Amino acid sequence: MHGIGPNEPTHRFYLALSVMFGILAAGTAGYTIIEEWSVLDSLYMTVLTISTIGFQEVHPLSVHGRIFTIIIVFLSLSTVAYTVNVATRLLVSGEIHRYMEQRRMRKSMAQMENHFIICGFGRIGRRVCELFKIERVPCVVVERLMDAAEQVTKMGLPVVLGEATEETVLRDAGIDRARCIITAVDSPADNVFITLTARDLNPRIHIVARGESPETGSKLRRAGANRVVYPHQIGGRQMAMAALRPTLDRFMSVEALREKYGVYMEEIHIQPTSDLVGQSLVHAAVSQRFGLTIIAILGKSQTEETVTFNPGSSTVLQAGDALIVLGTEDQLHRLEHVASGQLKV
Repeated sequence: MHGIGPNEPTHRFYLALSVMFGILAAGTAGYTIIEEWSVLDSLYMTVLTISTIGFQEVHPLSVHGRIFTIIIVFLSLSTVAYTVNVATRLLVSGEIHRYMEQRRMRKSMAQMENHFIICGFGRIGRRVCELFKIERVPCVVVERLMDAAEQVTKMGLPVVLGEATEETVLRDAGIDRARCIITAVDSPADNVFITLTARDLNPRIHIVARGESPETGSKLRRAGANRVVYPHQIGGRQMAMAALRPTLDRFMSVEALREKYGVYMEEIHIQPTSDLVGQSLVHAAVSQRFGLTIIAILGKSQTEETVTFNPGSSTVLQAGDALIVLGTEDQLHRLEHVASGQLKV
């Protein structure tokens, strides 16, 4: 089910309208059968009865016809009152606006590609959403609780209401077109099952899973997770760093770099179509041309991943290398375009 779905008042409104049309159809059929009137006369009589306008009867009614009319009157009065009540609630509470916003988000989700899926809007998922919104990262949240889903909508992010362990829910979130999925639900078992399901639906997707212990971490990796993150360990490590090296901790924080200095730390992957492939750093002049600082290069040998910190000028760039760089947003965008092959140098 896309978005937070039609809410309860909207469901009630549609139900009331359905009942009203049902009464209209039943009344028309009833007068046609009981009084043997034409369909048009029967429909006209039913509309007069439901609306309580009080015009003269189309034809004199039989005893059975009068009893049937009394039934129609009671049913229609109750239904009309209920419909008006629900419609008033929709207008006053802003449900119609929310419904239109959900439609807009559904269209937005249908057009998404290479996006991120966040499973769970708890403490971890909420923080991920806040950072993604700041970074303007395209993402979809999967949440099973209505209250939490409404909070996601208030943040302006698309949300799918349902269990992330279900294939249909992940498909609604665009799992086949997604770049990465983050499992941040509270249940370790659910995180494992979500990982298994996501890997089965999209073998190429990058999976970041929340782990609670080394035991669950090993299960998550066997299930197909590319990376397992332990929030408690990260929190403890950050507190220790803040106590032991407070200045370095503040400076090395990615958020601090962005908020205080306008500098981002990013990884940029070199595609085979890029002009950077086969060039040394001195010939590519990445630092001089883009004004960036290259911290490290992550590459792959025939057997394992390699990491080169503070690479020298003679280092040759290869397709598939990931550059860990520091720079402003504009500088990073320019390098991304060149690294992806969209811009020639």
